[in-house]
Amino acid sequence: MREVLNSVLALLIGVVLLAMGNTLLNIILPLKMEDAGYSTASYGFLGSVFFAGLLTGALSAKNFIQSFGHIRAFAAFATVFSAVVILHPLFKAYAFWILLRFIGGFCIAGLFAAIEAWLNQQSSAENRGKVLAVYFMSNYMAMIMGQFLVNLWDIKQLEPYLLASLLVSFSLLPVVMTKFPQPSFSDAKPMSLVALTRFSPLAVAGSLTAGFLQGALYSLGALYATALGYSILQTSFFMGAVFAGALLAQYPIGYLADKFDRRSILLLVLLTTIISAFLLTFQNSVAPSFILNLGLVTVFGGFISSIYPISLAQVFDYLESDRYVAASSGLLVVYSLGAMLGPLLAGPAMSLFGYSSLFFMSLVAASGLTIFTLLRMSRRESLPNEEQEVVVPVMPEAATVYTDLDPRVEEEDIEE
Repeated sequence: MREVLNSVLALLIGVVLLAMGNTLLNIILPLKMEDAGYSTASYGFLGSVFFAGLLTGALSAKNFIQSFGHIRAFAAFATVFSAVVILHPLFKAYAFWILLRFIGGFCIAGLFAAIEAWLNQQSSAENRGKVLAVYFMSNYMAMIMGQFLVNLWDIKQLEPYLLASLLVSFSLLPVVMTKFPQPSFSDAKPMSLVALTRFSPLAVAGSLTAGFLQGALYSLGALYATALGYSILQTSFFMGAVFAGALLAQYPIGYLADKFDRRSILLLVLLTTIISAFLLTFQNSVAPSFILNLGLVTVFGGFISSIYPISLAQVFDYLESDRYVAASSGLLVVYSLGAMLGPLLAGPAMSLFGYSSLFFMSLVAASGLTIFTLLRMSRRESLPNEEQEVVVPVMPEAATVYTDLDPRVEEEDIEE
């Protein structure tokens, strides 16, 4: 592990700084808009636009990187994103923020695409799983820390934006000074939705639902917390708990999904999601408790983060290994569409029916996937455990070419 860390340490430092800066911006903006009197629907639309930019970048940024080179492309994306951060407080027109959120999402996709390709270049078939695990943990730890940086200054001031911009800018240093050779990308194109659905309808439904749940929570969770009357520090703890839950839950849930029928484990995940969403929806009207909400959102955040990895493993169970890259890319598109849809629908619902609509809509979405999972279990027998692919922790909300780091993908498939 020490050798693995030494080989990718500079890149991981860049990842941590980038994730902290992006996370800081993502909590500043909803709090700033709420303070300025914008509706939740307005910020829900901005969240959807960000994921639209992320999806566009995931589909096209690799061509830009290959045309100009990784270091030049990374420097360009980081410079533009750093400028985008500063432009938010300088030009406060809502229409301009829509443009900024789309550009920001596109740049984040390009930045992570470059970093992940480098990480894959520095890893081998033997240690790729360790590299992925360290990358996964580094991202989530940075996202947790980024939530608390918003407390350093008043959000009405320029300093929080300056700090976010500085973090993004400093992420350039360890990357542009690297001596690593320029890596190559997989040329695999995403599988069509029809093809993915033919192999595993549940994987498609699960990826879409996972995107919906995470997109809504990540975009609007801070507004839910402030609607409860929480301070900025309490809101930081609330959103930090979401990512802490995701960090803690995926490995044990993945382990269970490898040892037992993964659809049964998915049902357990969904039932826990439904119960926690129900309590987050209704308990505040009965006995509001910050500690209880913190525990509930940790569970909720952890379990919804496990839906996509299980869905990805589900489709891998029925594919030849040389199609894993295309299938994973296709499910990432499906996830991104769900992430766009989540804040787009949850934002107006929160404006019309109250802040608790965020988790009520999540409850409905998880219930729908639960019913569909039961239907699929009645239609198709489960594979024997020894024929199942392993579940690997995946963080699609930050990744764009995650398949290059997936230890289930063979080296020759990556290099095609």
